[in-house]
Amino acid sequence: MRLSMKHISACLLFAGLLGVLSVTASAEQLMQIIEIHEAPLSEADPEAQTAAETAVIQSATQSATQSAVQSAAGQTAELVQIEAPAGQLQALDGLSDIPAGAPAAEPETSAPQPETSAPQPETPTPQPETFALQPETAAAVPETPPAPQETSAAPVIYAGSAGGPGSMRQPVGVSLVFPNVATSMYKTAQGSVQLSDGSWSDIGLDKFLYNPFYLLLREQTDRSGTAWYVCRVSANKIGNYYVPDGSKVSELWLKKSDCDLKTDLILETGSAKRAEIVKTAVSLLGSRYQYAGSGPDSFDCSGFVNYVMNTAGISVPRSSYQIVQMENQVGINELKPGDITARSGHVGIYVGQGMFVHACDDSTGVVSDYLENYNRRSPFTNYINILGD
Repeated sequence: MRLSMKHISACLLFAGLLGVLSVTASAEQLMQIIEIHEAPLSEADPEAQTAAETAVIQSATQSATQSAVQSAAGQTAELVQIEAPAGQLQALDGLSDIPAGAPAAEPETSAPQPETSAPQPETPTPQPETFALQPETAAAVPETPPAPQETSAAPVIYAGSAGGPGSMRQPVGVSLVFPNVATSMYKTAQGSVQLSDGSWSDIGLDKFLYNPFYLLLREQTDRSGTAWYVCRVSANKIGNYYVPDGSKVSELWLKKSDCDLKTDLILETGSAKRAEIVKTAVSLLGSRYQYAGSGPDSFDCSGFVNYVMNTAGISVPRSSYQIVQMENQVGINELKPGDITARSGHVGIYVGQGMFVHACDDSTGVVSDYLENYNRRSPFTNYINILGD
């Protein structure tokens, strides 16, 4: 006898309620149900058949339910293993043993733990170092000495001074070299001299070659390309420079870039006679000093004045003691080019612009000097108007 439609509908309804659980029923249990329904009525009692069907269905249902629960528990455990701690996984292992109808456990609610790690300071991105390009440094230039300081309260103003009435630029017939590097006291220049053994000695700006001008012998350029004015001297002392070996040198080399070259002087006079005296005096610069020397190559102070005046046709005493007593005495502010500067024991010739020329002593020979500077060391006491004008 076949299974009635009522029983088949009940089985399908029950299987639908079970859903996924009925699918897990074993093939063996389903075969039992089919065998029961396929058996002929003659081989089985209807009530026994119904009882057998019910038993098989209950067994299949229980087996399917248990299999579904175990399957769900296993899936839950796999999910929990991903995010839950180990202690919670152990609690989930017993889900299959929880009896039906038991109250659901309250989930543990743990307060969220605040982050305890201190914020890390931002690390600044290192910036590449930048270096400004420096211009190439030019070759060092010697330091220019400071400008000269005024050392006198009232500068001396001489008669017919430059730019005043009667002043005129007069050619002197020779070339004169003027050091032109200003210092605190004088205008000076870098120089050099050749010693008796052939070696050279340099003269720095600090040696103060304070003579206002020198007589030019020639211009020359050395092996390094430096241009020089070669001047005539006869000295072992030039300004504040002393020749190291004590020998007298006949040439003073002055650096051309430190000097001015002139062939004339500003004379505060229009007198030809006075101009002649000045020309003769400057032409003898660098001559040798010799006691009682009267020229033309060597002189003492009175011999120099006597020689220059005699060349201009003017007669003067031979000794400085007699010259000091000459007539036509004037004050320093009334001096004119060609006049005589004097004191007992020394004399010279004024050439204008506050300068004079004299045979100073054995260490210097015939040199130019600033009247104001010289008067600080050994002041003149008398000034003689040589022409009486």
